[in-house]
Amino acid sequence: QVGIDPYKIKLKVSNKYACATDSVEYPVNLINRTEAIMALDKNELCVGEELLVENRSWGDQATSTWSVVSLDGFPVPEYEDRGHLRLKFNHWGRYRITLYVENVCSHDQTDTVVTVRQDPELVRYDLPYSTESVAQAYLLLTFSLIL
Repeated sequence: QVGIDPYKIKLKVSNKYACATDSVEYPVNLINRTEAIMALDKNELCVGEELLVENRSWGDQATSTWSVVSLDGFPVPEYEDRGHLRLKFNHWGRYRITLYVENVCSHDQTDTVVTVRQDPELVRYDLPYSTESVAQAYLLLTFSLIL
């Protein structure tokens, strides 16, 4: 039985003289169709941040499965394929997160793309070498450290 009382299907038979009747009753359970619903706390984050994706799907006797795929060919973080999804991305890129939900009557899926931003990179800058430029660079660096 699923959530509500089952419907009762009843068959009643009699002969044309109405002196003999018989009936049989059979309970029937209705199962609600599934609907895949996910909720993200954010869809853009930085490398190393954790992402929570909630499974808010519904439907009677439903089972769900998650899928995470990199759209840029980078490694996908490990995750548990049950309940809510927690991911910690160690590489920048775009990742498609898909939720599949099914029961004996139906199936549904939904997906979204999450963008993980790349950490800024340090770029080397070479100053032209001269006694004057070294002194200027030293003063600039000293001044910026004081601020």
